[in-house]
Amino acid sequence: MRSDLIRKVRRVLPRFLSRRLPRKIKVIEISAGISRRLNRVYRGRNKPANVLSFYYGKDASRRSPLAKEDYGEVLVCPEVIRREAKEQGNAYQ
Repeated sequence: MRSDLIRKVRRVLPRFLSRRLPRKIKVIEISAGISRRLNRVYRGRNKPANVLSFYYGKDASRRSPLAKEDYGEVLVCPEVIRREAKEQGNAYQ
């Protein structure tokens, strides 16, 4: 199912952006506490985020010798997404 989602995302993005996506993307659900900590460390914001994304791997701009594969993570916080959807009058899905 998640690979179908990634294929759909790749189709709607402009070609130059689609080529820059990692080959492997992992989607992970996290708690509001973990989201807050990561958001504070990486973005300097002391509140939980609905979605955080990280890229690890081969990238022409980084040229990391430690990068063995093209890999990314999308961290989603259902608690924040539900709250924001309710505030905005949208369905959770």
